[in-house]
Amino acid sequence: MIETMPLHVAVAHRNPLVACGIAGLLASVEDIAVSIHPPEWVESRRFTGVDVIIGDYDTASRFLQRLRGDSRYPENAPRVLLLTVRDSEREMRHAFDLGVHGYLLIDCDAGALECCIRKLAAGQRYLSDALSQRLVDSLSRETLTAREQDVLTLMANGNCNREIAASLGISVGTTKTHVASILDKLQANSRTRAAAIARDRGLITVSYSVS
Repeated sequence: MIETMPLHVAVAHRNPLVACGIAGLLASVEDIAVSIHPPEWVESRRFTGVDVIIGDYDTASRFLQRLRGDSRYPENAPRVLLLTVRDSEREMRHAFDLGVHGYLLIDCDAGALECCIRKLAAGQRYLSDALSQRLVDSLSRETLTAREQDVLTLMANGNCNREIAASLGISVGTTKTHVASILDKLQANSRTRAAAIARDRGLITVSYSVS
């Protein structure tokens, strides 16, 4: 009888409690071996024998960005599972643009985590049904340009066109053009509605001043 090697999962999550929790959830799975590493470990590229890396959003993104210099994803590199609380449209799209292989929210159950690990180790990708639908909806919409994103953030914080223009070093006329494009892409009939849609979809983070 030929014994199969266990899957090696390396956890490099910046929250040590989460890292220990992952190890605890997988401890009873006989054919999965877990090791815990500090987030800086992903910079070393010492991945011999590692099948899947589980990281937080920033750690996983940083690792994938380092590999983007290669013409294609290295065959010997481990698959990357992003385990996070971040579920906004913009953040999910960014992660998949970088090439993440699996995306799970941190409140997933042990069954989903194990299923995801096995699919990634088999060369597949994994995204929960709820996140899959959200991502599909996102891909069907027009994306905002970087400048429109800047304008939208300032607009949502209550800045008028003149203030936005001054902040970004552009003309008021150009600002109005960006605002019109934003309203059209978000299918909003007002600046207030556009800001609400953007918040709901996680397109912006609005800061509030405390007086």
